[in-house]
Amino acid sequence: MVNDPVIQWLLEGDVSLQYQTFRDLLDTENESLRSRIAFEGWGRDLLSKRLPNGHWGQSFYMPKWISSHYTLLDLKNLAIEPPVPEIRQTLDLILLHEKAGDGGVNPHTGMKHSDVCVNGMFLNYASYFGAPEDQLKSVIDFLISQQMKDGGFNCHSNRIGAVHSSLHSTLSVLEGSRNIPESGIRID
Repeated sequence: MVNDPVIQWLLEGDVSLQYQTFRDLLDTENESLRSRIAFEGWGRDLLSKRLPNGHWGQSFYMPKWISSHYTLLDLKNLAIEPPVPEIRQTLDLILLHEKAGDGGVNPHTGMKHSDVCVNGMFLNYASYFGAPEDQLKSVIDFLISQQMKDGGFNCHSNRIGAVHSSLHSTLSVLEGSRNIPESGIRID
C-alpha cells in the first residue's frame, strides 16, 4: 500500500497528515511523527497564534472560526499529542469563565442557553486534552439533559424547539463522549 500514489502524496504532507496516514491508512503507530506535531507545520503554526490573553482569536468563541473553540478542535483533529501546557491553560480559562447556569459552556454572554453542538465539540477536545472529569461533569449533565426522544441531539433543541435530532449535533456529542466511557451519553 505504501506504493500507492495517494499514500505517497499524503506522506509528503504536513507531519500531522503523515502521522494520521500511518495510523489510519497503514494501521501503524508512528509516535516519532506524532511527537513532532506541536513543533512543526500546522500544529506549531496554530499554537503560535495563541494571544497573551490565553485565547486564540478574541475569546472562547469570537471571532467564530479563529476562536479558541475551533482552534482547539483543529489541534485535536491534527492529533497533537497531549499534554500541551498552552492548551491546558486555555481550557482552564474556558472552564472558569464560560460556564453557564445550565452547566454547559456558553459561547456568548447574550445567549440564555448553552449550545448542544458547541458543548459536544468542547467535550471532544477537553477530554482529549485531559481536562479533569470533575470539571466536565456539568457539561456532560447538560448534554444528557438535551437528549431528544429519538435518541439523538439537536443544537436547537433548547433554543428554538427542534422536534428531531440532527446528524451533526448527534455526532458532535458522540465524539465528545467517546473519551469519557462513563459519561452516560448513549444512543438507544
